[in-house]
Amino acid sequence: MKIVVMAGGGGTRLFPLSTEDRPKQFIGVGGYSLIQHAVRRYRNAAATNDLVIVTAEKYVPLMREQLREIGADGAHILGEPCRRSTAPAITLAVKYIEEKLIGSGQAAEPIFVGTADHLIDPQERFDLYVRRSAELASAGKIVTLGIAPALPETNYGYIKVPPRGKQDYADVERFVEKPDLETAKEYVASGRYYWNSGMFCFTAATLKEELKAHKPELFDTFFRGTYADALRNFPNAVSISFDYAVAERSRRMAMVYADLDWRDVGGFPSFYEASPKDGNGNHIARAGETGGDTAAVRLLDCANNFIDVARPVYAVGLKNLVVLEKDGALYIADIEQAGRFKDLAK
Repeated sequence: MKIVVMAGGGGTRLFPLSTEDRPKQFIGVGGYSLIQHAVRRYRNAAATNDLVIVTAEKYVPLMREQLREIGADGAHILGEPCRRSTAPAITLAVKYIEEKLIGSGQAAEPIFVGTADHLIDPQERFDLYVRRSAELASAGKIVTLGIAPALPETNYGYIKVPPRGKQDYADVERFVEKPDLETAKEYVASGRYYWNSGMFCFTAATLKEELKAHKPELFDTFFRGTYADALRNFPNAVSISFDYAVAERSRRMAMVYADLDWRDVGGFPSFYEASPKDGNGNHIARAGETGGDTAAVRLLDCANNFIDVARPVYAVGLKNLVVLEKDGALYIADIEQAGRFKDLAK
């Protein structure tokens, strides 16, 4: 099996922690950066030299450094010359795998695609779902992991499947966009909707057939020549997500029921949830990163805050806030509104 990890995001939703120069896939949480978590997770399913990381060309040196820190130098890094959403990124990686790693004669080998901004537990159960996805992909399916919804989340897309039977997977009826709260409650109550994890598994042969049928311009861009041709043509590729280009159009979609603690670390609320906290739910960070001292952060009647500072802080009665220091400036917001910091920087 080959593994593709997409790590090309620009990091705007976690500004100023995440910046254009160092986006969120390189931010540390729980002792490792998000990309390091991803690589360590997938090394259970494949050898390091079977991992392909897709990132922006300008992040390749930083990516090499991140991989070297965890002994994963043997992973392959592909640098995108520009941003073109997930369908071109995945297709470029598949072309690379087919030409450089397996050869066109081995196009039936499963390829599992994940992203660098997920945190997933438990590892053992995830490994089982990856292996099961590979089995179904080998039988000609395009497989995704559907996460049993823990609450009516409005920030995720959903996958609709038939009522659950005895099998550990289901054929997908349809993908649906992020719903409003009332619709999300209906989805969860029905038992037929699962969070769309954004992870996929297929063979190169299956993907090529589906691209020919549903998005032939992508097939032509990436599979009519060599990998070097595909990379050169990349800026001309249509910018479209894999969901829109393939998953929502294909009749070969299957969903593995995945009972996982899965977080898509897309913004401050999810980043806060993934971060270590004290007994009052306060996350206090940067003691070892910028010279800050957590002992100098003194809180009274404060709860559920994300505090990331390099100077002493004394606070009373704060709840559900983000307090950040970056480059000498303080950023303060309600945790649900902190994604708007980037609007102040325009």
